Amino acid sequence: MSTLNNDQPTKDGTEPAGTFRLLPPDAALRLLNGSAPPFPSDAARRLFQSPSTSFPSVITLDVVGHRFKVSTDILIAESGLFKHQLSGKYTWTPQVDDSYFLDADPEIFEYILRFLRRPCSYPLFWSKDRGFDYDMYRHLQAEAEYFQVNALYQ
Repeated sequence: MSTLNNDQPTKDGTEPAGTFRLLPPDAALRLLNGSAPPFPSDAARRLFQSPSTSFPSVITLDVVGHRFKVSTDILIAESGLFKHQLSGKYTWTPQVDDSYFLDADPEIFEYILRFLRRPCSYPLFWSKDRGFDYDMYRHLQAEAEYFQVNALYQ
C-alpha cells in the first residue's frame, strides 16, 4: 500500500500522524463494484452509514417506548427540528426495528404530533374540576420549543 504523504514510519513502527493509507487498486474496485465483503454486522453497517437524503415517506418514532407512525411530510411541515433532521444533512440512524428514537416526553409529544397533523387545532388542558392545567402548558411550551414548533411556543 502507498501512503498519501511520503513520511517514513516512526522508530516504533507506527505510522506518523497525518498519514493516510490508500487502498490497493483491486480493493478500491471491489468496493466500487459492490463485491467487497459485507460489514460484519448490522450494527457496524449502521455505525458507518452516511447521512441519507432519503427517509421513508412514513416513519415510526419511538418516543421512550411509545410508538408513533407518521408521515415525514407532516413532521417537516411545522417542525424546524424535524425539517433539519430529515433533510439528509444529519445522520439519524434507525434502530434495529427501523423506528427512530426520540428522547422526549411521550404524553406531551402526542399533543405536539396532533398539532403537527392539524395546525389549526391547539391543545386544551382544561377540566371542569381543576380548570386550566398550567403545568401541562409549560411542558408543552418546552417541548414545542425543542421541536421548533413555533406556533405552539411563540
